[in-house]
Amino acid sequence: MRILGAVIAILLLLGAGAGGFWLVLGDRLSPAEGAAADDRPPAFVTLPVMTIPVIDGDRVTRTFVLQITLEVADAADKEVVEAAQPRLVDAFVTELHTLLARRLMERRGYDIGLMKLRLERAADRVLGPGHVRDILVRLISER
Repeated sequence: MRILGAVIAILLLLGAGAGGFWLVLGDRLSPAEGAAADDRPPAFVTLPVMTIPVIDGDRVTRTFVLQITLEVADAADKEVVEAAQPRLVDAFVTELHTLLARRLMERRGYDIGLMKLRLERAADRVLGPGHVRDILVRLISER
């Protein structure tokens, strides 16, 4: 009886080890599929320059001028982004107004990581997940 229990325990451990191996290394073991997806050169979409005023009460206290470039996987994703560009720019301006609000800027400063995260979420809402790989935010000026 003890031998049967030991054999079952060993088989369970071997099964768990094999499952973990395939979970961790499964994508690396099929180089043809992974290489085909990674070898495609990315495409880029540069959005129009955005001017974001920060309003405090009844006056503009700061103005940010930003240039945003999106990295997408391929030409098909580039077409999707370009077709939805007006809605995407609108979503980005809304997010940037929220992020660059006076109180937030005083507490956190100009946090590019937070900005990229919020813009990625906005892009996923407008385009659907997976179309935008990365977002480059360039601050042109702050007045």
